[in-house]
Amino acid sequence: MQRTPPQKIKCMSSPDLHREIDSTNNFVTCRKRKEMDDISECSTIFSNNILNEKYIEKLVTNSVRSVLSAELTKITDALTNIQLAVAGIISDNTALKNSLLEVNNKLMDIDNTLCSSELRQDSFDARIKGLEEKIQ
Repeated sequence: MQRTPPQKIKCMSSPDLHREIDSTNNFVTCRKRKEMDDISECSTIFSNNILNEKYIEKLVTNSVRSVLSAELTKITDALTNIQLAVAGIISDNTALKNSLLEVNNKLMDIDNTLCSSELRQDSFDARIKGLEEKIQ
């Protein structure tokens, strides 16, 4: 803003300075703010803002719901995969237990066979000793 001095000032120290300035020659130009004419315009702007806020709230809510539903779908799929993996592990565990039982049974059979062969060997050794003693 540029200021220009008034044209009709008689004395700078005059207390009635504002009376001596020509009112048609204002040296400071200002823009006035737009004033609202009535309350209905204000209420219209306010209601438009509320409608915009509700619309934005609705958009945000829909976005959050869609993101949450997508994430829940991912979690559900992951849980299904985990359940399938656990079911596979359980069946593998059962098969492993059955295999170990079979191995244990075979080892018991081998142990019984070894024990009986040791008993036969002992009885065979006792017979040989008995025969050797009879021969001598």
